[in-house]
Amino acid sequence: MKKIACFLGEKDLHYLDHLAPLADLLDIPLVTTDVDVEKLVEEFYPTVKTVWAPNIHAPILTTCDVVVTCMPKKMAKSALPFLGEDASSKKLVFCPHGQSDKNNLSALQEESSFLVYGKQMVDRLGFHPLKNAYFVTGNYRKLYYENKALFYQKWMQKNLPHLLERPFFFYAPTWEDYENSFSLAQGERFFTHFPKDLTLVVKLHPNTWKKRWVELLLWKERYKDQITFLENIPIVLPFVSTCQGYIGDSSSVGYDALAYNKPHFIVTEKENQPLYAIRNKLDMQRIKQQLQENSAPIKKAAQNEVFHPKVSIEELMQWLQARCFS
Repeated sequence: MKKIACFLGEKDLHYLDHLAPLADLLDIPLVTTDVDVEKLVEEFYPTVKTVWAPNIHAPILTTCDVVVTCMPKKMAKSALPFLGEDASSKKLVFCPHGQSDKNNLSALQEESSFLVYGKQMVDRLGFHPLKNAYFVTGNYRKLYYENKALFYQKWMQKNLPHLLERPFFFYAPTWEDYENSFSLAQGERFFTHFPKDLTLVVKLHPNTWKKRWVELLLWKERYKDQITFLENIPIVLPFVSTCQGYIGDSSSVGYDALAYNKPHFIVTEKENQPLYAIRNKLDMQRIKQQLQENSAPIKKAAQNEVFHPKVSIEELMQWLQARCFS
């Protein structure tokens, strides 16, 4: 058996909820050079075998045959110089960190080994099975969370019991990127007009916390009776699966909500987004009535496009092992 590990570098916390479930399902180590990651894994993914590497030249990394990471090859070769100039000394496998409606997939064309969720990602990347080495994983994160449902229910009861006592909406906006997809720019207005008799949970991208932490601390205090801001909480699906409705923009969390057939409310105007067709344009005055609107047939078709219905961890492991000989 060849040595395979997932790798998470420093300050890449937004990759954690994609690599930790994968490492757990495959029963392989999650190697990190970030002490904070080790602490988060201990709390939120306790069955994951985490290995802290003091530096990128630690034996646990340099002796691996296959490294699975969310970093594109260009970034990985810079962060992990032992991969070699052409990354031929080790096999690098790219694991996507979600599937957003942004135009950022073109940068991944040069990946030689790639994990994809389903047909939509394959089509958007223009992959061909004879030219590109990719494995269709399906929704492995959903499988992981379903396996650990009792653990996360207990975690919610201990840390956020009020979310189990009344329905809530889940808002997970993307961060301020070059595509101007960020919907929280109108945050103050959004929070002020959100119906006072409804509960809102806000999960922000780690990059947003870094950039707007002063503003966010003020919001946390000002709206503490109605809005729960999740900070340093990497998990997503326990909130998506239990929420009353999902509010979003171009964030990949929209596809997580799709997998649970949750009502979608969009706060951006980009009609070219694939998920736009099954989302309701958020109307603060009518949000309760909008919950009754049903687009289940459209959602079912979209689910099958995004996530392949089959998840085979055994076949994925066989494919990863085969990377060592290709």
